[in-house]
Amino acid sequence: MKKNLLTLALTFLVSSVAQAQFFNGNQLYSWLISADSNESTMGYTYIAGVSDTGTGVNHCFGKGVTVRQIGDTVLAAMKEHPTVRNQPADAIVQVVLKINWPCKASPGSDRQL
Repeated sequence: MKKNLLTLALTFLVSSVAQAQFFNGNQLYSWLISADSNESTMGYTYIAGVSDTGTGVNHCFGKGVTVRQIGDTVLAAMKEHPTVRNQPADAIVQVVLKINWPCKASPGSDRQL
């Protein structure tokens, strides 16, 4: 179920994202799997930065979640879904985080403004 949800979410999200992007999933993936510690660190740092932009809104981490755990989850998703790696790296990270660490709905959060 999560596999189909990730593919569907990435397809929908990325189809509405502007074409301007700094890095795509292929670049992020290459950093994460690199034997070069500088490149690997850059990949995990990128993911940490992207995750900071959506914490509490797009995704909610529980206590004890580490940057390494978050990065490993993103890496696993990109290994499982290689066809999404050409998409913007930030969009891939946000979708993976939302699926794996969703925020619990607060009372009244389903109300329309």
